[in-house]
Amino acid sequence: MKEQGNLWENILDFVVKHYKEDTFDTQKAFKKFQQLSDYGNYARQRTLRLYKAVGIAASILLILGIGLLWNKGHETELTSFSTVDSTQTWALADGTELTLAPHSKVTYNIEHYRSQRELNLEGRAYFMVKHDPNHPFTVNTHYGSVEDLGTSFQVSTCLGRRTSVLVTEGSVKFFIHDSKDGVILTRGMKGTIQAGTEHPIVSYGDINETAWATGIFKFNNTPISQALQTVSKCYQVDLSASDTTRSISGTFKADNIDEVIDILETTLNITIYRRGERK
Repeated sequence: MKEQGNLWENILDFVVKHYKEDTFDTQKAFKKFQQLSDYGNYARQRTLRLYKAVGIAASILLILGIGLLWNKGHETELTSFSTVDSTQTWALADGTELTLAPHSKVTYNIEHYRSQRELNLEGRAYFMVKHDPNHPFTVNTHYGSVEDLGTSFQVSTCLGRRTSVLVTEGSVKFFIHDSKDGVILTRGMKGTIQAGTEHPIVSYGDINETAWATGIFKFNNTPISQALQTVSKCYQVDLSASDTTRSISGTFKADNIDEVIDILETTLNITIYRRGERK
């Protein structure tokens, strides 16, 4: 800094000494000053240092830019669907239909999905899979995985406790992580993996377990009290009837709890109460 201050003092002295009003040629004077002083070398050296610094900075920026582009090209592009208090349905890129129950989440790599149809589930979901024998559809959960063999099915998870699968159409392969030695489940079958189990437990499920997603209920001479338990569990409400001696048979579709109540009341000629409504 001291050297720079002395330089500008020399320049000022030179200008004052040689200045004549209306005759002073600044360009000529500056060239003369360069000849009489070492400023030319100083300026050239400073310019070279500046160019060198700029070059280094540009190289650093180029490296950083290449790194960012590399990371951008190789980063995992995760896509997720989640719900809060309501059920929602999405269509995936391959034509598979996904319905999520409240407080559930699905995550998958959108970049690799077409070649590797694999996703992760937390909560409960119902899948109507677009079958592709060359690209299996797999659902991964905390305990196990479900591989589509051409089907529609429901997967339910309870973190830290269990994972269960109920097949409504076709078949699936259900297995514990790191083990391809699973079980084949077909229509109406249910598989469950619990903490500490080595193999899925197989049983027969109730098709009405999927009514929250499909809106379809199927009863066969079912006592109304039992039917209302099924509906209550599906929509997470508490229902009761004015007459519990009746039974119901048949299949019907309803998009919401109000439609279900209306169908049951009309069919059985009874009154259905929600919790807190009875007087």
